Amino acid sequence: MNTDALRGLINALPFRPFRLFLADGQSVDVVHHDFALLSGNGRSLVVSSPRRDSDIRIISPMLIVSTRYLDEIDADGTRDQAA
Repeated sequence: MNTDALRGLINALPFRPFRLFLADGQSVDVVHHDFALLSGNGRSLVVSSPRRDSDIRIISPMLIVSTRYLDEIDADGTRDQAA
């Protein structure tokens, strides 16, 4: 994924929570901009969860194949038809 586009998602005002879809089929939610940090050179993205028992994920932006806003995704991962 283009690091400028990723920075735009993280720094958007107002912020909209989003999901990252990775090349290996996994997904990672970014629920607030305080829980995402893109390195200065753009080669690493660190994502955490607000839960105390959560781990952090270190992701290469090159492995992000797509993104979706969480408010556009319903419980089973498809686009919310009401939106």
